[in-house]
Amino acid sequence: MKKERVSKSKGKKMQEKSLKYTKKSEDAGTDKREQEAHLEAVEKEKKLQKSCLDVMKKEEVLKTLQLLLMSVKKDKKKSLLSDDKEEICLQFAVKKIPSVKNKIVKLRLPHSVWTPEQEVCLFVKDLDKSSREHEVTEQHYKDLLASIGISCITQVIPLKCLKLEYKPFEAKRNLSNMFDLFVADERVIRLLPSLLGKNFYGKKKHPIQVNMKATNLKSEIEKVVYDSRCIITGHGASSSATIGHSDMSAEQLAENVMKALESISVALPGGPANIQSVYVRTEKSLALPLYATFSSKKEVKFPKKPEKPSPVVGEISTLMNGHVLVTNMGQVKVGTLDDDGQFTGMRRKKIPKRTTKRKMDEESDDEMQFEQVEKKKRKTSFKKGKDSNKKSKTLDTKKTKDSVSSEVTSEVVTNVTSEVTPEMEKVKSSKAASKKGKKVLSKATPEKSKNLSSVTATNDSGKSLMKKSKIKKRKS
Repeated sequence: MKKERVSKSKGKKMQEKSLKYTKKSEDAGTDKREQEAHLEAVEKEKKLQKSCLDVMKKEEVLKTLQLLLMSVKKDKKKSLLSDDKEEICLQFAVKKIPSVKNKIVKLRLPHSVWTPEQEVCLFVKDLDKSSREHEVTEQHYKDLLASIGISCITQVIPLKCLKLEYKPFEAKRNLSNMFDLFVADERVIRLLPSLLGKNFYGKKKHPIQVNMKATNLKSEIEKVVYDSRCIITGHGASSSATIGHSDMSAEQLAENVMKALESISVALPGGPANIQSVYVRTEKSLALPLYATFSSKKEVKFPKKPEKPSPVVGEISTLMNGHVLVTNMGQVKVGTLDDDGQFTGMRRKKIPKRTTKRKMDEESDDEMQFEQVEKKKRKTSFKKGKDSNKKSKTLDTKKTKDSVSSEVTSEVVTNVTSEVTPEMEKVKSSKAASKKGKKVLSKATPEKSKNLSSVTATNDSGKSLMKKSKIKKRKS
């Protein structure tokens, strides 16, 4: 058989196709291998990265607590005067800080933390708000607690007493240092943050609410007083909770530790995977580790917030091509749908406001008052114009009079000075002539009388000139 000849171009194409198929098969094999390796690594990480509840054991916790109690006893032997019980706290750190503000987690422990040495304060609602005396309400609640058989509460403070006596900053600070625990009626607890301030909430001495109207009030108060609590502030990574005191045994403390971790891991956002480290310590001693991990934050997943329901659109039978949109808050809007299917609200016509007879009368009264005010303004402006014209005229007349009088006096003075004799000067200087001019005229000589007649003639001529000037002004 003869072999078929294949061109060089076709041979190259065949080789390229074969290479492509081989590459694809190799890539598929590598992908499968990578997926298998990744799954194996994830399974290994899951085995290694267990939560604190899975890793921590009661025996290991018991050993650490025994060491802690040993160190506390040594410190007591060194200081002879320290007979007080030291609080033992459980401290834990978080991988991701949750977006929570002062969340209180109640820890119901198998062995109670309360001791008879602790002092508890109770904030109570006022019985009579009108009266200024708060002693009545204080005595009422003390008698109520005594009748039930509750002796753990040392002092009762009504709300009015808190407002009056503990208003200054120093009084609030002393009150926060005076008591170990604060309890408040649930009817009053919303008013306390503004009244107490940072002396209480900054030191994590939050008042715990109690239902004072409960049927079994004794058990309600004992749950709050005898149990412990943990406050998750949401500002930092670490938070702590009291587990017991130094007089308790190591086994009791270990049981409290395991129970506290269970309740904290349930209430903490992110669950037990969010806990990075756990320690045990007292106020004076160092922190002894119980659990620690170096896993990443990516594993922690906070619960998603529920999505808001989308608004609903429906048809209306009363309008042609009309639709209704109902929002999440229950608002109803009327409109139509576009070509794209989007809702557009209809513009409402502005309806004129209806006016009653009373409103009409009020409007007419307002118009009348407005017209009267305008009339008064016109009258005042008209009077002001007249007064200004009069003033201008009087000023002009005064100027003309002054000018004429100055001319006349100058002429008179020239005539008099030319004709005055030395005898006239003596008469002017005498006091009698100044008081009684008639006597002087009678005693004067005929020459002097002539001179005086000439003076009077000049005065008459001056008056005639004044009259002529006034007439000219009026004509102009």
